[in-house]
Amino acid sequence: MFSLRCQLSFVFAFFGLFGCFDSLFANPSLYPKMSSGRIEIRFSSAVLSRLNIAADGNIGTPCGLPALDRLLSESPKATLSPLFTHDPVSLHNPNFTKFGLDRFYVLESEELWNSDQQKRNQFCDQLSAVDGIEFAIPIGFCHALHLPNDFCVGNRDSWGLDSMHCPQAWNMQRGDDEILVATIDTGIDYLHEDLAGNIAINAAEDIDQNGMLSDADNDLIDNDNNGFVDDVIGWDFQSVPRNRIPYPLIDEEDYGTPDNNPMDVHTHGTHVAGILAARTNNGVGIASASY
Repeated sequence: MFSLRCQLSFVFAFFGLFGCFDSLFANPSLYPKMSSGRIEIRFSSAVLSRLNIAADGNIGTPCGLPALDRLLSESPKATLSPLFTHDPVSLHNPNFTKFGLDRFYVLESEELWNSDQQKRNQFCDQLSAVDGIEFAIPIGFCHALHLPNDFCVGNRDSWGLDSMHCPQAWNMQRGDDEILVATIDTGIDYLHEDLAGNIAINAAEDIDQNGMLSDADNDLIDNDNNGFVDDVIGWDFQSVPRNRIPYPLIDEEDYGTPDNNPMDVHTHGTHVAGILAARTNNGVGIASASY
C-alpha cells in the first residue's frame, strides 16, 4: 500500500496522491465574473424611429420610450450608447441596417456597477418587458482559460488533458489536498520529481517525521496497528513466485514477499499516477487532471 496525497492503489502497490476532483461548482468565486454595470439591449425596428438618437448614435434623455424612461429615472447618470459605431461609413452600408446592427445598444450606469448579480438580472428582466425592447442581457467579461506552466502543457503531449476539457474545468475549480484517489496498477516511482511532493504520508509510521520513506522508519513495528509494518507511503502486495508468473519478468522487480516499498519498475503505474495527480504549475513535466 502506497500513499500519495490523492490516493492511488496498484496491483503491486497501493498508494495515494494529492489533489483531485471536487465539484466543479463548489466555489462560485472561481466563475468568470459578470460585468457589473453594462447591459446589451436590442430595440425592435418598429421603435427605432421614436428614439431620441443623437448624431453620434447615443440615445438622449428622455429616450422616447416612457416605460424605459421610468426605469432609467432611478439611474440619472445612465448612458445608452450604440454597440456598433454609428459612423457615416456604417450608416451608409446597407448591411448595417439590414442585419439590425443599428438596433444594438449598451446601457451603462454607476448604479448597475454597484449592484449585485441578482439585482442586475432583475433589471434585465424589467428592460426585456418594455415594449420595443427585444432583449436585455448582462455583458460579461471574457476570461482566458488558465493554463499551468508545466513543460508538456499546450502542445501535442497534452492532447489527453485537452480532450477531457481540463483547462475549462481548471478555470472553475482545481484540486483539493484533502481528497485521496485510488488506482490499481504496477506501483509508483515515489522519488519522481513531479510526484514526490504529492505523496500522502502515514504519519504514524513516519518515525523521523521527514515526510518520506527513510531507513529510520523501518523499525519493524506496526505503529498504527493496521496490519502493515512500516507502511509510511504504502504497501507492495506482489507475492507471486517468479516461476509462477505467466509473462516476461523484469529483472529489477520485487516478486517476493509483500513489503513497504511500492517502487514501480514497470513504469505504467507511475504514468497513471502522473495523469491523476502530478504536481502542477511547477514548470516541470506534465500537469495532472486534478491540478
